[in-house]
Amino acid sequence: MRSSFAVLSCLVLSSELLCAQVNLPPGFETVEIAVDDDFPRIADINDCGQVVFSRFENDRLLNTVYLYDNGRIIQLTVGEDSGSEPSINNRGQVAWARHLPDLEIEQVVMYERGAESVIHEAWAVSGIEINNVGHVSWSRYSDGGCPWDWDLDVMLWDGLQVKQMTPDDVYRDQSARLSDLDELVWLHLDPCANPYTSAPQGFWDGTIVDLPRFDSQDKVGDINNLRHVTLSSRHRLMLWRDGDVLEFVAQHGAGGELNDKDVAFSLVFDTARRIWSPWIFDLRNNRIRSYRIGDRRSHSSIAINEWGEAVATWINDPVNNDWGGGILLLRRIRNGDSQFDSKVDLRDLKKLNRCMVGPEPVDDLCECRFLDLDYDGDVDLADYSRFQREFKPE
Repeated sequence: MRSSFAVLSCLVLSSELLCAQVNLPPGFETVEIAVDDDFPRIADINDCGQVVFSRFENDRLLNTVYLYDNGRIIQLTVGEDSGSEPSINNRGQVAWARHLPDLEIEQVVMYERGAESVIHEAWAVSGIEINNVGHVSWSRYSDGGCPWDWDLDVMLWDGLQVKQMTPDDVYRDQSARLSDLDELVWLHLDPCANPYTSAPQGFWDGTIVDLPRFDSQDKVGDINNLRHVTLSSRHRLMLWRDGDVLEFVAQHGAGGELNDKDVAFSLVFDTARRIWSPWIFDLRNNRIRSYRIGDRRSHSSIAINEWGEAVATWINDPVNNDWGGGILLLRRIRNGDSQFDSKVDLRDLKKLNRCMVGPEPVDDLCECRFLDLDYDGDVDLADYSRFQREFKPE
């Protein structure tokens, strides 16, 4: 295997973290959403800018699923219906895990336009992921062996049936990520070894593939539709593509969400402030451009879409029993530049004319949302007036 390594320029191999200030990518801004006394646990974002998240409600000890859509927050699970680990695709389909304590089972639930369907039931499930064709992957718990009493297998629902993608054995196959081509990566962990061992694996071309290993406890991050994969080894973060490896964080890294433009979203531990900070890494053309998008709180769950927009959850201060939190949203600035070419010109005007829907909010603006300049859920004359102020024909 050929390898090419590059070290992030503003991280050093000591305990000191440089470039600590927020440094947003050009054309982006951050806002805080879903700030509440209860904390969001898992968040995901699709290419339409819709965000799903589960929030743990302290008073009811219940996980609830919500949808954030262009400023509106809509509760998707109601009453005592629980929901955790939600994932959303570009169709607006949402999948999550539902816990049924009375029956001692968990369900994989698909939600679309207000209707729910149950895809699978098991003793426990985790790692729910839905792709843009509506297929779902997860890990299913089952009785196991040493030293634990359960194992995990990667499962896939292809729209017609549920398939077990990993063999029955003592290994835990978990944290699966799914591309739109139904290609998978996951963490292959041996809990019987002391200390445990783990390695990244994938599935494509009809077979299980062993991905590159660097140590005995490596991890896997994500896979995109180009079959590029993010990996981690001893808190180093790497991008594997076409047999080459590009290191983009030298230490203190975690995660590695990846879009099809090879823009990664990861967490880096700030040793001075003792927090996990969210970073964007543009890895195109074997160059590494890095951007720190938050520096005030410790973040956890992260996700990125094809437009480079991203979400990261935080909890206030659990050590002092402050379980409130929220979501940091990195979004594109809406100034009329719908092509993201640093110009507001005739191309943007043509798209504005196609996107005009009138002064009534619509359910799904998707790409037209970048021309909803006043964030009110429609593209109308108010947006046209704002557009005129930015318009500069060539």
